[in-house]
Amino acid sequence: MAAPLIRFDGWTLNLQSGELEQGATRVRLQEHPLQVLAALLHNPGELVTREELIARLWPRGVVDFDTGLNTAVRKLRLALGDTADTPRYVETLPRRGYRFIGTLEAAAPPPAAAAEPPGERTPGLEAPAVSGPARAAANPGRTLARRWLTVGAVALALALLAGGYFLLAPSREPHVAPSAADTPAPRSLAVLPFRNLSGDATQDFFADGLSEELLDALSRVPGLQVTGAASSFRFKDSNLDAREIGLLLKVAALLEGSVRRSGQTASIHAELIDTASGARLWSQNYDRTVGDVPVVQGEIASAVVGALQVKLSDANARIELGGTRDARAMNAYLRGLSLADATVSSSAEARALVACFDEAIASDPQFALAYAARSRALMDYGGHFTLESSRDVFARARADGERAIALAPTLGDGYAALGEAQEYGFLDFHAAADAFARAIELSPGSARVLRAYAHFAAYMGWSDKAIGAARRSVSRDRFNTLAHLALGEALMVARRYPEAVAEFDEAVRLNPRHASEVHQRRGRTLYLMGRYPEAAAACEAEPDEYEAQLCLPLVYEKLGRHEQAQTILTTAVAEQGDWSAYQYAQIYAQWGNPAEALNWLETAVRLQDPGLEYLKTDAMLDPLHGNARYQAVVAGLRFPP
Repeated sequence: MAAPLIRFDGWTLNLQSGELEQGATRVRLQEHPLQVLAALLHNPGELVTREELIARLWPRGVVDFDTGLNTAVRKLRLALGDTADTPRYVETLPRRGYRFIGTLEAAAPPPAAAAEPPGERTPGLEAPAVSGPARAAANPGRTLARRWLTVGAVALALALLAGGYFLLAPSREPHVAPSAADTPAPRSLAVLPFRNLSGDATQDFFADGLSEELLDALSRVPGLQVTGAASSFRFKDSNLDAREIGLLLKVAALLEGSVRRSGQTASIHAELIDTASGARLWSQNYDRTVGDVPVVQGEIASAVVGALQVKLSDANARIELGGTRDARAMNAYLRGLSLADATVSSSAEARALVACFDEAIASDPQFALAYAARSRALMDYGGHFTLESSRDVFARARADGERAIALAPTLGDGYAALGEAQEYGFLDFHAAADAFARAIELSPGSARVLRAYAHFAAYMGWSDKAIGAARRSVSRDRFNTLAHLALGEALMVARRYPEAVAEFDEAVRLNPRHASEVHQRRGRTLYLMGRYPEAAAACEAEPDEYEAQLCLPLVYEKLGRHEQAQTILTTAVAEQGDWSAYQYAQIYAQWGNPAEALNWLETAVRLQDPGLEYLKTDAMLDPLHGNARYQAVVAGLRFPP
């Protein structure tokens, strides 16, 4: 019998396997997100209450239904590339439930019945025979100060928290044919997400966080080449064997395991697998209290270092660097990473993220990694969700970076966080250069540090360093969309436009549902190449209204759509005020109005617009280069040579 399929908005859901497919993207939903989607598809356009969903997901009852349902919906949105603020498929009706607002493409077999676990079928759930209502109009979008160009830096900063918001999405099997000729480095390693065996979806963050912390700790050990988190977590719940994953990630070993948490006790199993033979190199079981989990992490990492025969006298010190042995602090920290992975899309979510790290620091004021994480979270909050108060938020972020370094002077993440605060928040490029240099020295193999440094180096005009760092980031985390975005950005700034477009295309291929920033970069690159119709299509693909307001005026003007271009810019100025001054300068420079461009550029200087970090290498401002006012702005910003 053919597997029951449901199609909507280009997606195909296989209810038997739990797989969603769209083009080259394949997503395997876990049981609870699958059940939520099946229930919503059965009632397109109608409210499905939280009580109905809870009864469906947990017919026999579990602890903390509301948190479990929130987690299931969050994972479903991650799989679909959806957001709560501007939903395309799953709309939240506060305190009531959820509604599917997409469009079913055809009648299909019964979704709810097909998705029921054996023995738990719910009668009377037939598939809808007609298409659902037209998708609701998108929300007008957030007013995100300076987000158009600065969002690249912020996105990379947020990725430093946990390798990017892609990490905890359900497994996407890569459509990459591995080559048998690929020979991994002898001490190369990937840490796969540990399985949560607790029977409680609300504990996913604990298992995922444990994996992520192990990856982070091992990446600090010289002599080990550790795959970045986005690529490793791509194989969550994967059916591929160790050899296949090893070929795809080009690693010699895999660290995997499971966690079963019950109250204040945790049973952890970990094992190290040789990817060439499938043989177990090492394994161990740990039955400890939750308070001892940070100690267990250190023991596992040390055992892995020993099993891979890495010679390093201070390996243990590096593994535990910046961490905590306080259970409450670790729990809050892992919750923070989980929130960051779910994609922060509102001011409330950004504040909740910061609050997790506040709690971690309150429990352990010596927790250096938590200070570094809070610094990055504050930078995201200040850059995306505040206007006049952003200076105060940036100051707090800088102080947290400095505190992380004071507590752990050899913590590369601390220096990277400080570098981003100096670069983006204060336009102090010399201080940022010093911080990034130290971060790279301490963490030369960290994919996330490499991405942040590549972004900074590109806009300082250090093209070879930027491209080299970005390429190393891709080699460490080859399935990470942000890695290819960083490389594309470095190539774009170096004016190697065809290569940049190729990297942006790869970023979209890897994760087409989370490509808003990529489309915008790609559109600008095509614009600079003179490929205006393609540039317009890329800018129009950007779902964020704010981004479109500042990208489309450029290409519409070139396409002769002058009135439309002016209307969009006028709307942007009305909504954003002076806080996007740098972007307005770019547009007017390209429109051949240098006087207005310089007026806005000087406004950007007065407001210390973070977009000014792009000034030294910005091709959009080439028409201003011979102007004395422009040269005075460049001189005043004191860019490094």
